[in-house]
Amino acid sequence: MSFGLKILAVSPICQSNIVDRETSPSCAAAEDFLPCTCHDVITPSNQSRLVVNCDEFKNIAIVNYWFRRIRLAQEIYAFHMTIPESVKSFGFQDGDPHFYFGSNIIRNIHLTCQSNETVVSLLPNNPYTRLVKYNLYIEHIQTDNCQITNIALDLHLLKKLTVSRMRNFRIDIFNFDRLTSFTTLHVTHLSEFQSFSNDLSSLSHLTNLAIDYCPRVAKYQFLTYTFKLQRLSMNGNQMNDSAVAEALGWLSLETKETLRTLSVMDNRLTQIPEVKMFSNLTTLLLDKNNITKLKKGSLLQFIGDQIRTISLSSCGMDFIEHGALEGS
Repeated sequence: MSFGLKILAVSPICQSNIVDRETSPSCAAAEDFLPCTCHDVITPSNQSRLVVNCDEFKNIAIVNYWFRRIRLAQEIYAFHMTIPESVKSFGFQDGDPHFYFGSNIIRNIHLTCQSNETVVSLLPNNPYTRLVKYNLYIEHIQTDNCQITNIALDLHLLKKLTVSRMRNFRIDIFNFDRLTSFTTLHVTHLSEFQSFSNDLSSLSHLTNLAIDYCPRVAKYQFLTYTFKLQRLSMNGNQMNDSAVAEALGWLSLETKETLRTLSVMDNRLTQIPEVKMFSNLTTLLLDKNNITKLKKGSLLQFIGDQIRTISLSSCGMDFIEHGALEGS
C-alpha cells in the first residue's frame, strides 16, 4: 500500500527575497552623503521599499547627520549598518532613537560588527529617557558578530530576532515579556551556546524557532515551553540519532498538534527520526545527514499522517530496499 508522500532529492537553492530596482529620486539625492547610501528594493510582498546601508563611519552621530540631510521622512524597509573594528561600543547614547533616524519609520535593522569585541546596547544611557516611550516600528532586529548587553527599548511591534556569532548569548537580556507580537527567534553560529540558561516561558507565543550551527547544544528541556511552535530548525548542530530523539521527546510534550515543519539538516543522523507523535507535521527536512539506507517499512510511521514532504538530499543514499516507500 503506497501513500501520498514526496521524497525530495534536490539540493536547496538559496534565492534572495529582495531584487534591486532603479534608484528613487530620494535615494539619488542622498548618494553623495557618505558613508550611507540607499536604494529601492522589491520586498517579498511585492512592494517597493527603501533600504539604507551605512558603513565605514567613525561616530554614530554621522548616521543622524545623514538622515537629517536627506530628509526622507518615509518608511524604510531595512537599515543595514556595519560597525567598524575601531568602534568598541554602540548604542542609543543620547537616549532618543529618533535622534539617529529622525521621523523615518524603520522596519528592519541589521547590525554587523567587524570585531567580535564590539558591545551593542539598545538601552539608553540617560535615566530619564529610559522611562520615555517612543513609537518604534521595528519588526526585525538582526545582529552578527556583535556582543549584545541589553535591549530595553519598547519594541512592541518586534516580530523577529536573529542573532549570529555572538559570544555568551543569554536569553534573559531581552525583555520578551512585553513583546506581544514576537513570534520568531533565530540563533545561529554560536560556538559557545549550550542551552538557554532559563526557561522560555516568556516566549510561549513563539511559532518559529531556529537554533542552527550551535554544536555545543546539549540540553533541550527548554523546548517544553514552546507551546505554539509551528516550525523548528536545528540544523548543523552535530546531533546524532539519540540527541535528536531526546530533543523531539521534550518538544512533543506541548507541541504534538502544532508543529508543521521540522528541519534537522546537516547533522549526524543515520536513520529517519520518529516523528509520528506530531500529528500535523507536513514537512521533514533531513538533508546532509548520514542516512545512506532506506529499509523496507522505513516510512511506516507516516501512514495516515499529514506529512507530504521529506527531503533527503546529499545524504549519500546508496541503498533503497524494495518496499521502503510502501506501507506494507
